[in-house]
Amino acid sequence: MARRAAQHEERKAAVVAAATATFARLGYAGTTTKQLAADAARSTGRGFTPALLYHYFPGGKLELFAAVMRQFGPLRAFGQALREDADAPPEVYLLRVARVYLQTMEDPTAASLFRIVLTEGPRHPELAANLVGYVAPLFILPLAEYLARQADLGRLRPLPPLAAIFEFLGPLMTRALLGQLLGDTPLPLPLPDADTLVEHHVRTFLYGVTNDE
Repeated sequence: MARRAAQHEERKAAVVAAATATFARLGYAGTTTKQLAADAARSTGRGFTPALLYHYFPGGKLELFAAVMRQFGPLRAFGQALREDADAPPEVYLLRVARVYLQTMEDPTAASLFRIVLTEGPRHPELAANLVGYVAPLFILPLAEYLARQADLGRLRPLPPLAAIFEFLGPLMTRALLGQLLGDTPLPLPLPDADTLVEHHVRTFLYGVTNDE
């Protein structure tokens, strides 16, 4: 019985690994259970049908995408980074979080999964509702709690939590996605490297852009 349960979990993990690449390549709407089954069969060397996928993931494509988001290593690492050293001052904590975020987004698969959440979530209410239960506890709540705590300590301006998160993560997301889209395409102005961007971004977030002493 224990061996059968272990095999069941191993096969589920193999399906998730194959589905990660499929979703990253085709997006959420463009991925079908037939394609997921075919890619799982090709990846594992086992016969998979859409019906067998439902055996492992009764919720179908929606449940499988949620499993991808939960188990994809770079995203889990970023979630962990948000919880580490959460008592550090903002100039230390935010600098580290920003660096880990950009490192995460350097992974093409991670960037693709983030794009799915941002661009396809609004068009697929069932996807958005399913992801809130995962994305909020992993990425949103830890950062919101940190920013609110620092505001209570007088270290940061008091802002609505989501407004503060958008203000902090928005420019980093833009830099990461722009880098993915452009590749080696030259720009009229040079795109700053990650370290330079992070240092300037954290400083701007904490102190603004004016020269007011």
